[in-house]
Amino acid sequence: MHGVPVVPIPGTRSPSRLVENAGALEVEPTDAELAALDPIAALVAGERMPPPPDLG
Repeated sequence: MHGVPVVPIPGTRSPSRLVENAGALEVEPTDAELAALDPIAALVAGERMPPPPDLG
């Protein structure tokens, strides 16, 4: 495993998009693909957005 597994949940407005998004669980990047992402991940900076007031 390459760190903590994270699955982004994009906005889903229809059942067909939910099925499409769930398909991401079947993606298994190779070690070379993950290594290619490392330099990009190092460029990520900034704070996370605060949660909406109703979820605070």
